[in-house]
Amino acid sequence: MLGLVTLRRGFSVEEAQRQLDIAIDWGRYGELLDYDSVSDEITADPAAGIHPGIASPANRATGAAQQPN
Repeated sequence: MLGLVTLRRGFSVEEAQRQLDIAIDWGRYGELLDYDSVSDEITADPAAGIHPGIASPANRATGAAQQPN
């Protein structure tokens, strides 16, 4: 996981994992992140509209989502 690798640059293994777990928990609580148990991946929740290339319901209504090139 890229986030853990990045955190490991400045923190111990245990502290990096703890910080990542906290970020994931808050992201899921705030409905910014989705977890797919089949692929074991965490992704931006499209409904949150935090990634410009992902169409949220609000972006779909206004056409604000960016289309990939």
